[in-house]
Amino acid sequence: MKRLWTLSILSLWIAAASPAHAQATVSFPERVCDVTTYGARGTRVFMDTDAFQRAIDDCHRQGGGTVSVPRGEYLIGPIFLRSNIRLHLAPHSELAGTSDERAYKVTEATRPYVSNADWIALINIADSENVAITGSGRIDGQGASWWERWRAQARASGRGGNTNRPRLVHAVRSRNLLFEGVGLWNSPSFHLVVKDSEKVTVNRMSFVALAHSPNTDAIDPIDTRDMLITNNYFDVGDDVVAIKSLRVNPERPDSAVENIVIRGNRGRAGRGISIGSETIGGVRNVLIENNELEGAMYGIRIKTPRGRGGIVQDIVFRNNRMVDVEDPDGFLDLL
Repeated sequence: MKRLWTLSILSLWIAAASPAHAQATVSFPERVCDVTTYGARGTRVFMDTDAFQRAIDDCHRQGGGTVSVPRGEYLIGPIFLRSNIRLHLAPHSELAGTSDERAYKVTEATRPYVSNADWIALINIADSENVAITGSGRIDGQGASWWERWRAQARASGRGGNTNRPRLVHAVRSRNLLFEGVGLWNSPSFHLVVKDSEKVTVNRMSFVALAHSPNTDAIDPIDTRDMLITNNYFDVGDDVVAIKSLRVNPERPDSAVENIVIRGNRGRAGRGISIGSETIGGVRNVLIENNELEGAMYGIRIKTPRGRGGIVQDIVFRNNRMVDVEDPDGFLDLL
């Protein structure tokens, strides 16, 4: 028999975030730069990284526009989006990330894009504004080989591995970002990380990785403000959303994270919608409503390791539906 949990209203210091402000506003010139015009072949045999970057850079130099990805399977290493660029994936297009570790190691030239440790992501955004990834294609990180290396490390050390692997999409110190319609699949670790940024919309995306895939969070808003997460599908191996604050922001000493709306999403495997693990700089004005979780390990959680917590306030959980969730509500979990 299925267990059904309906959480009608559970609020901490009730105050709803404003959806009118928690979202991106983007617009792009009509210019279109087709990656195949720049040499991309879309066979999944030859590397198309250089062709993609040429299309992005040329479109940016001309004032911005849409970098178009036609139907095909494109094998790429890390690419770097710029301000006023929309990367648009046509139906039946797929970007497949190389499994060559060396491609993701940070260099002096790519240091502004570093995501964690000495890694960059497959798709990188830094110090930019008015950027979008849209369409109905898919970005596949080919994470299986990375997950197996994680397991080998865990067996060798006798304890769990870490997240010392590339992310799939990483944005930092940027504003007005739109992610819409595209599938993010099989990341080596976290799928979409948005850090130190503001005015972000994630809408109608799908995030998919095997349930046993380690540390494959779908969306991690980190020290980010004004973010709208709506109508997405989640089926991953870790948190479907993990709101985090890693440091105190001197400009916002009470809340490095604020105005986050998570609404109308569906989740299957995964570890639920979380605030934490780290809340060091404070989190406030978060609205989590009308989401559905089925078959997940966790439902909704506020969690932190000891010594890495901060003030969490003005949080609203409303009309969230859970079916066969192992642990529906894990509030104030100390890891």
